[in-house]
Amino acid sequence: MSEPFGLFVAGEWRASASGRSYEKRSPWRPDVVTGTFAAATAEDAAAAVAAAAEAQPGWAALP
Repeated sequence: MSEPFGLFVAGEWRASASGRSYEKRSPWRPDVVTGTFAAATAEDAAAAVAAAAEAQPGWAALP
């Protein structure tokens, strides 16, 4: 199995805080796994919100 797609937070890819992942399967061929993805947690969401809040002043300064 390939490494799961991570979460993009604060300009970098990372695994979920729990280390868990899930598979997405093709709706036409359920035997085909189309990707494995990091299963985000509340901790991951909080980190993303904090990163967005930190980046907001820079974005607000753009024309």
